Amino acid sequence: MTEQKKYQSITRYGKSNNEVTARGNIVVWEKIDGANASFMREGDNIRTFSRNQELTGEDGLGGFRKWTLENINPRKLEVGLLYFGEWTNRHKIDYGVNEKKFYLFDVYDTNLERYLPLSEIKAEANVIGLELAPIFYEGEFVSEEHLQAFVGKSLLAPDGVGEGIVVKNYDYTDKHGNQHFTKLVSKAFQEISGVKVKDMKSKP
Repeated sequence: MTEQKKYQSITRYGKSNNEVTARGNIVVWEKIDGANASFMREGDNIRTFSRNQELTGEDGLGGFRKWTLENINPRKLEVGLLYFGEWTNRHKIDYGVNEKKFYLFDVYDTNLERYLPLSEIKAEANVIGLELAPIFYEGEFVSEEHLQAFVGKSLLAPDGVGEGIVVKNYDYTDKHGNQHFTKLVSKAFQEISGVKVKDMKSKP
């Protein structure tokens, strides 16, 4: 299978003093417990990927490839853009009627080598006819307590219990010009996943 750009790693909030990446004008997304999936246009065809591996089977990634080929019009896709989202395969969270669906959460410009801002993600979703992953908040960073208030909630799961959140400041870049996103995962979900939980204290 052909390799494609893998979605960037998202670091846990508070690790390596990365709190600055979640400051400024931010978007707080629901962290969906599914399978990372993506697609892009090539000519009049669609290429589909699971992380950075191209899907070629008839029913790759639990139906994602089949769904994409049947539901996405390649002529509505912008050449040079890579569309990232979550395919809700069953893992630890039962999404009920929202299972086996694709939720767009980022669009990567392969020419600019950066993730596009939310306004452009929304525009692309509108043109293609895609649903966005749930967004809890858009605006200026308020506080860590404000972020923590969204952790563990879900707008997709029937019981309203989710994995966590992903916080993105699309304008932030490090000294090398790279974008960085950060995540906050609920203690309950960390314990299920076998991750050692450390209490985080608020930092200025």
